[in-house]
Amino acid sequence: MIKLEECSVQWKEQQLLSSINLHVYEGDFFCLIGESGGGKTLLSRLMLGWLPKGFEVSGTISAKQDKMEIILQNPIGSMQANSKVGAQFHHLLKSKGIKEKRRREQQMMQILASVGFSNMGEILNKRPFQLSGGMCQKIAIAMALISQPEIIIADEPTSALDAESQQNMMTLLWNIYRERGLTIVLITHNLNMVREYGTHVGIVKEGRLIEAGTTRQVLTNPQEKYTQELIEIFER
Repeated sequence: MIKLEECSVQWKEQQLLSSINLHVYEGDFFCLIGESGGGKTLLSRLMLGWLPKGFEVSGTISAKQDKMEIILQNPIGSMQANSKVGAQFHHLLKSKGIKEKRRREQQMMQILASVGFSNMGEILNKRPFQLSGGMCQKIAIAMALISQPEIIIADEPTSALDAESQQNMMTLLWNIYRERGLTIVLITHNLNMVREYGTHVGIVKEGRLIEAGTTRQVLTNPQEKYTQELIEIFER
């Protein structure tokens, strides 16, 4: 579903990603892990085709970009903070060609229920800044599901949440993955999440994908020193 071959990204004189070879297959829960600033988020934008003008890209990219959605680290940043959640759903559904208000309202209720909300009317009447981070992240997932994607990229979706909300969010993401038969690309810095949820993992360091494979293969038999050090940190 996503295939990158010898992909590199350069900004002016700076090499940001170098010779990335990555395959994500249908049904994978593929985790990308590595140090902050190592290139994980940039790699996800490369998959989506979201790089701004001025970035030089080389290599071959094959991906169903029209079937991909992204969940951002800061969900409020992807919404209009002062606009009611219901109004934002109406706008999104209109953009998908659903003209009848009643049909839009039905879809809102269904999609919010599917991510665990029971008080849908109350949520739709709130503005994002009036909701908790966990609620906003659930709304962001609901909005991503509107277009019925085949692939969801989740860019550190739990990093701004407390421990309980992190667990709830990952359980929700896992259930959606299983029930809807999606492919997930999870960007994280938490190796424990990779162990618990990932079918596959890629280790990113200084703009390179230094190691990739099944989670079991990589974590039980790491080939790179950096991977070994990462495992040791989380085993302390």
